[in-house]
Amino acid sequence: IPRAGKQSVWDKKWTVLTSDGVIRFYDSNETGQSAVDEFSLIPDDGSVHLSTGVAATELPRTASSDLPFIVRLDHVVESVLDPERNLYLMMNSFETKQTWVVAIETTLSQQNTDTWNNCVLGNTILSLDSSNKLEMNCSFLLSDQLVLFGCEEGLFMFELLSSHSSPTPLTQFSDPVHRIRQCSHSHTIILLSGVKHQLVFVTESQLISHGPPAARDDGIGVVCDVVTGCHLFECVTLCDIVYICVATTDKVVILTYDELTMTCSVTKEFAVREPCSCMAVQGSDVIIGTDKYYHIDLHCMTITELLDKTDKNLAFAIYGSGRMKCRPLDVFIVSCDTQQTELLLCFQEFGVFVSMKGCASRSDNIPWSRIPHSFALHCGMLYVVHSNAVDIIQVTPTTADNTIRYHASVDIQSPYYLGPAVSAGAVYVTQCNRQTNTIDVLCMCGNPPDHPSQLTVDHPSQLTVDHPSQLTV
Repeated sequence: IPRAGKQSVWDKKWTVLTSDGVIRFYDSNETGQSAVDEFSLIPDDGSVHLSTGVAATELPRTASSDLPFIVRLDHVVESVLDPERNLYLMMNSFETKQTWVVAIETTLSQQNTDTWNNCVLGNTILSLDSSNKLEMNCSFLLSDQLVLFGCEEGLFMFELLSSHSSPTPLTQFSDPVHRIRQCSHSHTIILLSGVKHQLVFVTESQLISHGPPAARDDGIGVVCDVVTGCHLFECVTLCDIVYICVATTDKVVILTYDELTMTCSVTKEFAVREPCSCMAVQGSDVIIGTDKYYHIDLHCMTITELLDKTDKNLAFAIYGSGRMKCRPLDVFIVSCDTQQTELLLCFQEFGVFVSMKGCASRSDNIPWSRIPHSFALHCGMLYVVHSNAVDIIQVTPTTADNTIRYHASVDIQSPYYLGPAVSAGAVYVTQCNRQTNTIDVLCMCGNPPDHPSQLTVDHPSQLTVDHPSQLTV
């Protein structure tokens, strides 16, 4: 374990996990010794979270070759984001680490979580067995009853209130569909589809009329040949002009879209050092994340670095991101009132709140409990997707006393975020259910005690996954 006050120095301890769920540390394995320290996995207040991956920024003075052998335990108290205490353990081998991880996870699964059984709401809306599995990339709500699933196998439509057990393929869209968006103030839906990763324009009426039960093989939609190799895009309407911001491996392209002819033209191109990992649009402002966060002004068609280098509160985010390889992962518009637009920038290690001018808007940041894979923000609920769990964090307005009032976590096997669900703040997430060998689509939503959520079409109930007892707060 790290020596007190010196994380670059590690003390070797004889460590024992006892049957009462307490890890005790001894100076040696001689009998009759008293423990020099202990850490309870089943605390009376709050809960404990295990992180099997530790980033270099957490232990900057520890050799990078030692990081794979380290785990972190966080004791989190109800309604408090920062851990009451965290503990790092370095094992002498991968085999030892695996043994300890299994033992700790087994103990954590036995926690009495009856108090928190309603902190996450949701249900399984769809389960696909081996005969009709789909590799889903995204989802899009056509209405309160119809949802589109963009899959590697094509585009599929699913009726939420139907008795059908599987989505219906739209046979005219058999190419992979990677992303779905709708033009604001328009009925045009944009698909990122095909092996060339091109934009395809289609209207809502065309999708619904070609959907079940009247699916036909005649092609619909207009393919945009102006840009290929897209992996990310967003659209916005500004002064009656539809702009589409498209990211490729080496540039960001601003397109102007004509709804009457369903065609687009290139307005501006910006070269980027690294592929764009995220994008958010608000009015004439476009925020992208590559090697850094950048701001694009659609009025002037200019690009500048977003973060203010003179803001001391952002020094670690600005300079540490390059030195510690802490890259931008996502960006969200938290609020867009007339006073100030607030952004949430999600790095690999933490989330930071800034204004559109790039200055820190809050004194406290959001540290992630584990290494995140993806994020989603809906109605104040931030979903942080990890390799085997989803954290749900309620992001409060800037006027609140604390940034975080609610933090829940639920264990899910290989979760993958698809898109927003019908109910406010709810999302669709897939899981690979190894017990039943199925791909399940879950509708889940945070349920803060002081502001309970209301699921409507998505079958309101407590979230039912493989181990409901693993709902923790």
